[in-house]
Amino acid sequence: MDPVLPWEAGDRDLMIRCAGAFGPSHVTTRLCLRLMDRHRDHIANEPVLDVGCGTGILALAAARMGAGHCTGLDICPRSVMTARRNGELNGLQRQAHWVLGSVEAIRGHFGWVLANLPFPALQDLMGDLLRMVATRGRLLLSGFHDIDWHPVASRLKEGSMVILERLSGDLSFAAEPPSGSYTWMALMAERN
Repeated sequence: MDPVLPWEAGDRDLMIRCAGAFGPSHVTTRLCLRLMDRHRDHIANEPVLDVGCGTGILALAAARMGAGHCTGLDICPRSVMTARRNGELNGLQRQAHWVLGSVEAIRGHFGWVLANLPFPALQDLMGDLLRMVATRGRLLLSGFHDIDWHPVASRLKEGSMVILERLSGDLSFAAEPPSGSYTWMALMAERN
C-alpha cells in the first residue's frame, strides 16, 4: 500500500493516496493549491470541474474550501478509482463525484474549472475548458512551462478571459527537461 500524504487544503489537511496516479507533490500541484487558497473567497458554493483529476487532490481541496459540488474527470480508470477512494478517505464523497471519460462526457458551465495537464493536452482541450467556464467563472491552469506562457495567454485572451494571477516554480531534473525549461507555471483567470 502506498503512503498517505497530508496536504493542506482549507481548515484541515487532506490525506491523499497516489496509487499510481500523478503525484500530488509535483510543483504544479503545489502552485494550483496555492492559487486556490489565494482565491478561496470566490469558491464558496460554486460548482467545480477538475479535468484530469488524477488523485482528486484539486477537486477535494475545492470541496474542503467550501465549493458547491465538485466533479473530477479523468480518462484513466485507475485515477478515477484513486480519486474516489481519496474522497472517501477524507469524508468528502458527498461533495465530489468522479467521471471516467473525456471532456465530451461533461455538459454545463462551472464556476471553477481546474486543469493541471501537460502543455500539449492543455492546447488540445483549451476550447473545451473555456466553453465550460461560467460567466464570471474562474479557470485555473497549470502543467506548462514558462516558455509556453505566450500561447496559453493568447488563447485565454481570445476566450474573453482575464488573467488574475500567475505563479511559477522550478523543478530540477537530472537531465535536460524535454521542453528546455525547469520553470513551471500556474495561472488563475476569470471570464469577463
